[in-house]
This record gives sequence, C-alpha cells and structure tokens, in this order.
Amino acid sequence: MKLAVVGLGEFGHALIERLSLEKDLDLEIIAIDKRSLTFRKRYLFDWLRSDVTDEKFFFNYSVFENKFKSFQCLNDRLDRISFNKKTLFFKESEAVVVDKIVICTGSLPQKQDIAKSTKSGIYYLSAIESPFEFRQRIRMFEHVVMSISTSVGFDFLMKIIDFNKDLKVILDVDEKSLDLAKAILTSKGVDFYTGVKIVETFGEGEIKAIKLDSGKFLASDILCLDSVVCANAGFLSDSNYFDTEQDAFTVDNNLRTRFDFCFALGEVIETDLEKRKVFKFSQEKVSKQVDTIVANLKKENVPFVWDETEIELVEFLSRIADCDKVF
Repeated sequence: MKLAVVGLGEFGHALIERLSLEKDLDLEIIAIDKRSLTFRKRYLFDWLRSDVTDEKFFFNYSVFENKFKSFQCLNDRLDRISFNKKTLFFKESEAVVVDKIVICTGSLPQKQDIAKSTKSGIYYLSAIESPFEFRQRIRMFEHVVMSISTSVGFDFLMKIIDFNKDLKVILDVDEKSLDLAKAILTSKGVDFYTGVKIVETFGEGEIKAIKLDSGKFLASDILCLDSVVCANAGFLSDSNYFDTEQDAFTVDNNLRTRFDFCFALGEVIETDLEKRKVFKFSQEKVSKQVDTIVANLKKENVPFVWDETEIELVEFLSRIADCDKVF
C-alpha cells in the first residue's frame, strides 16, 4: 500500500511512528511537508530558552527509513490533489500517485494587513517556520513588540519576560479576560496598550518600528503577532469536492473524508478554529485520532469520539494568575 502523509507536525509524526509498528501493512510511505526542518510546536518557547534539547524539539524522520517497505521524505509545497486519480501535485516535484492519503496539515494564522512589504523580524507565533532564525533574533535584538489575543501569545510572553527585553504588548482580548490580562502584565512590569491596533510597520528590509492607530510609534526590532488561526486547507481552493467555506475537511467518526481512500486528522478537520482562544496540546487526542486512522488502514473500526471541552481565555489566564500569585 502506497500511503501519502501530508503534514509532518505532531499528528503526522505520531501517525508514522505508530505505523512503523504495523508490520502486516507492507507500507510504502511518502511523508510530505514544505519545510525541511519540522519540530514539536508545543516545545518551541521552551526550546528558545534552551530548556528543551534539539533532540527533543526536532523530529528525526531518518529513523523510519528501514521501518517500511519504502520511506521517502518529500520537502515541497502541495499545490492540489486530484481525488479522482489519487494524485498529488506539487510546486516543484513530480506528481505522485498513491493508494491512500492522510491529511494532517494543521492550521495557519489569519494574516494581518500591516506590512506594506515583506520585512525580516515579523513573526506569527502560531506558524514559526525558521526556529533557529527566530531564536537568534530574540536573543540578539532589544525592542520586542507583541500583539496578544490568544493563549499562544501569553505562553510566549511568560517564557521571554526574563530575557530583559524592551517589551511592549498590544492587548486584544475579550472583555471577560481584559482585567485579568492587564493584572498579569502589570504584575510582570510589562508595558501594554489596549483599544489600539497596529496599522503600519517601518524599516528597509528589516522592521525597525510600528505605528498604532492612536498615532503612537514604537521601536520594534521584532514584531510577534498572535493571530487567530484557521484550518490549513488552502490546497482545496480549486476543488469541487469539499466545502472550503468552512476552511476545514469534513470527516466522519472514522476520520474519513467523502473519499474512502482519504483521511484527515488534527486541526485541519476542526471547524470554527478562528473562534478558539486557548490552544493546549493533547497527547490523548493525538493518540486516539492516530488509532482511528491505523484501524481503518487495517480494515478495522475504531471510531474517534469527539469529547474535548474547550476552555475560555479567562480560565487560562486564571491559571497563570494562580501560579504567579498575581492577586
């Protein structure tokens, strides 16, 4: 069986690792990701502080080379899928015909229209693609501006506070969370602004400053954007087979799409992602979804049960406040 795994984050890696134990499937695996370096996103901010080793942070797919009938990592951007022909088309590589497809492309941040041209030093915290560059810049430069609207931004903030940077925060949270968020930032001695938005960036090639809609300018060697996210299903934009208005794959309880040979798991199947404000890694969810996919490949039936309860940002902030004894 020739299986394409599209997306090599937490879910893609866990699936391949689990499949490596299934000797009866006789698999040829094509592991696909546009990035040549993939990592455990949940450890990113700890890795920046050197609290997590490279070995724990980065995925090593070379260990799977002798675990399957054949194993290939393909570092290229997926352009589209021909579902009628079971064929994947890429930006540069030749098209690939497969028997089964598993999509685990995760999520993407909703881009903010503040940069008139591409500048170094602007990062979306939920989609860091060059961790070494990001770490070097965080360590080298002084002026850091962050916009915070989700738990990702607060996670990052708490990790870099003791880097002693000139840190400024643009706070964009819901009314229920605002007072608690302000109390946490005040307790940490962080300058913050509310009721404002970033409207422009300045700098030739590299960011040097930002402008708020209040008219205020802030020095900024690094701009970290904590944006809401949506499912990473852009390669379906020309497809007649999926409703991309929801920006997510629709799957059944076996994580199967409308095509028997195509499965999906992870954030790419989660609707209403743009409404979520708290993102916490769940190993249980990863394991259960992987078990469902593997069972289906073995022609067994292990449905995935959707039983996760979302928490609100104010609850997440309450936990930070309790740990740090803000009150």
